[in-house]
Amino acid sequence: LSKDDILLADELSAFAKAAPDRLKIVHVIGATADAARPDGWADTDTYTAETGWVDEGKISKYAFPPAEDTLMFVCGVPGMYEIMCGPRTEKELKEGSVLQKLGYSAEMVAKM
Repeated sequence: LSKDDILLADELSAFAKAAPDRLKIVHVIGATADAARPDGWADTDTYTAETGWVDEGKISKYAFPPAEDTLMFVCGVPGMYEIMCGPRTEKELKEGSVLQKLGYSAEMVAKM
């Protein structure tokens, strides 16, 4: 995976510029959990550049904490859903999933 694989990157950047106090974007690219940082992959004024996979540590570090006005969007491959929140087709969060353990509720998570 590379920067070129990020869907709607320009549109997301425009949203971040319009609402910098309400929207944080962290792009995570990498074919493996311990992927090396590609040349030129760096933070910008609209997003933070990370490598590897989305995991509990990255969510704890970058995401807004669980709250009534927090909405976490999850989008990825089936294995990521299984670890992060449970199947995309099920509204509830899977018991023991990363987001459930961190205190997010089904109302705070949009499975895309």
